[in-house]
Amino acid sequence: MASGTTAWSTSGIALQSGTNTISVTAINSSGTTATGSVVVTYNTGTITSATYYISPLGGDGNDGRTPTTPWKSFSYAFSHMASGNELILLDGTYSEAAGTGYISYVGTNSGQIPSGIDQTHPTYVHALSPGNVKVMGALFVGRSTGNGGKHSYITIEGITFDGGTTDNAGSLYNTGYVTIKNCGFHSESQSAGAVLGIGTNDGDWGNSYDVLQDIWVWGKERASFIVYRSDHIVVRRAVTRQDGCDSFANGCGNNSGNYIVGTTIYNSFDVSFQNVIAADNIQGPGGYAGAGDFYTAWHNNYVYPWYGNEWLGTISLNSGLSAGYGFDLDTMPAAQQPMATYRDVVAWNGTFTFNAQENGCSGACDAQNLIVSNGTFMASSGNGFRIGSDMASGQHDIKNIVVLGSGTNGVNSVAQPSYVDVSGSWSQGAYNQAPCVIGCLTTDPKSNGSLKYIVRIENGSPLKGTGYNGADYGANVVNRYGADGSRYGEASYNTLTSTPLWPWPNESRIKAEMCASATRGFCAAGTRIDGTGPITLTTYIWEALGNPIPAGIY
Repeated sequence: MASGTTAWSTSGIALQSGTNTISVTAINSSGTTATGSVVVTYNTGTITSATYYISPLGGDGNDGRTPTTPWKSFSYAFSHMASGNELILLDGTYSEAAGTGYISYVGTNSGQIPSGIDQTHPTYVHALSPGNVKVMGALFVGRSTGNGGKHSYITIEGITFDGGTTDNAGSLYNTGYVTIKNCGFHSESQSAGAVLGIGTNDGDWGNSYDVLQDIWVWGKERASFIVYRSDHIVVRRAVTRQDGCDSFANGCGNNSGNYIVGTTIYNSFDVSFQNVIAADNIQGPGGYAGAGDFYTAWHNNYVYPWYGNEWLGTISLNSGLSAGYGFDLDTMPAAQQPMATYRDVVAWNGTFTFNAQENGCSGACDAQNLIVSNGTFMASSGNGFRIGSDMASGQHDIKNIVVLGSGTNGVNSVAQPSYVDVSGSWSQGAYNQAPCVIGCLTTDPKSNGSLKYIVRIENGSPLKGTGYNGADYGANVVNRYGADGSRYGEASYNTLTSTPLWPWPNESRIKAEMCASATRGFCAAGTRIDGTGPITLTTYIWEALGNPIPAGIY
């Protein structure tokens, strides 16, 4: 082979935008060959995405390019698509029995979605008609292991995933920049897992910068929804319901110390829950109390950090024997601050509506800081609001909260709260540990017109604008948190917007799907309080205190 520089052309070679590695074989005049590779960077300026179709009635011999010539199996579709392509699911039920497989690495005819190109050019998999597409099998994204094996830049929209009684409904195993929106997840395998989970316990690669927006998750698993060993995750406008996991044999209940939870952020950092509802959870068999509707924990020596998690505009309704919000650490590495932020949060009708503790944690745990700003808590027993004595070293900021109901103590907190309104019947007093010292009220917010709806403080009422820095006492969950589609750290990703939260998006589809397996809560038969229409998710939340939904919400 002669040395020097040779001019050559990529004519006839299909290049994708970005970095391409091309194998080269050269032959000299004596017939000796040598092989190597050339790295070519190619930028088209404009990336054209191909669109394909799939249907349970299709065929893998089709070209997949039109609704009348769709492919049939996910394995065929995903092996013939390129990064950044679009796959449209036509109406129907997709399953192994139907010959389509499902979106996973397991199952006959199943396949994994190929990664996209970048945030602007994701691989896009979606239903043609949201609500008319169901996949009978768990979604699984990111089978490859290690930090270099992430499946990234993928968007999934408009599909309902149902694992039935044999599997969960969804897992993000090793992913980055994945978006899931307008999707439902349901399963009843009664395992020690979650209906929908982000993360895994068999590797330290994590899942990063994923967004789950406008989703609904329900079923009979140990958890409805879990974020585990992951970071920079946004969960925006989700509805969750725990339907009672009563199989000790599979790890539910208190088998081997397992807790039942609604949602949980576990061994993760920089996770933002925005406008998430946990309603009417059944969190264990035989009266066993679960950990909480919104539970967070750090329970082992795994080195993944824990800090910066937040709950913004979230609602726990009727948590029963469980806490609305539970915070529980027993060991952890050094961390940044604040540890956790709760803003505009509601916990209505539960035991220990807010319960934070360390369980003997020392060292870095002692330095954790909690921020609780603008909360409405109504307890049916236990403590209305509690921060345990083992968290005395933290620099906590507790203000603008409303606590009412009945139980042991209204506020049982080692942290000094301010601008607190406590009312109700408390057998051991309104306060224990640190009392309120400024902005302390003992008014009944329901009697004085401040609280007609659990989601807002009424204009002109005693609690409106009279809290710290002119804010309200209590929570307001009436507008959306976060710019639609934004990822953690992007502009306005967690700011309170002026866009109304209500009526809840997709609520007709949510009711049709979530009420197929339950008749309680917003799934109960009946009409609105004023008799003008059926119960919806929106009216159920707004009418929780027995007042008709205000005019103008719809």
